[in-house]
Amino acid sequence: GGSTISGRIITKLGRYQFLPRIGFALSAAGGLFAIFLSRSTPYAGIALIMFVTGLGTGVAMPTMSIVAQNSADPADLGISSAVQNFMRSAGAAIAIACLSVYFNHHVKAELDRVSGSGRNLFGLIRKPSQIKALPDDTRNAITHAIASASGRVVMISALIVLVGWFLTFAIKDQPLRTTSGHEARMAE
Repeated sequence: GGSTISGRIITKLGRYQFLPRIGFALSAAGGLFAIFLSRSTPYAGIALIMFVTGLGTGVAMPTMSIVAQNSADPADLGISSAVQNFMRSAGAAIAIACLSVYFNHHVKAELDRVSGSGRNLFGLIRKPSQIKALPDDTRNAITHAIASASGRVVMISALIVLVGWFLTFAIKDQPLRTTSGHEARMAE
């Protein structure tokens, strides 16, 4: 949805500078609202947060491709697109790896603190059927540790998106290019 909306706006106005700001702001807002999720949050609230975050991402990401392509010389459009896609993929892989390590460390530390008896509760986080069979206090400790770590990861992610939002102010306001690289070379 967001990519379709932003594409139509760019086509109609011939400008794109403001769209990444809107997209990153929506994504950051969705992430920041997700911090307040709890076990009692209704499904509609979760769906709304996911919708806002997804809409923001849908507006921002394709527009950033246009920023990269429109900023490059026509002869370098392929290189510009490739570098932009590579950096997006590499950044996502690094961020996911780092946030996963942080998540696992936080859950394990919290469970080790709670168990105290040397029980390996961390090994149960991938076994929901066994978690359900645990006594209430142990089950609540596990779900609290996972929820706490999830909230922290979402908060860190939202802060990273917020940094991206600040960086969008460095985008120069250029009119949308109307010729392809091939057409530009033919005109020379």
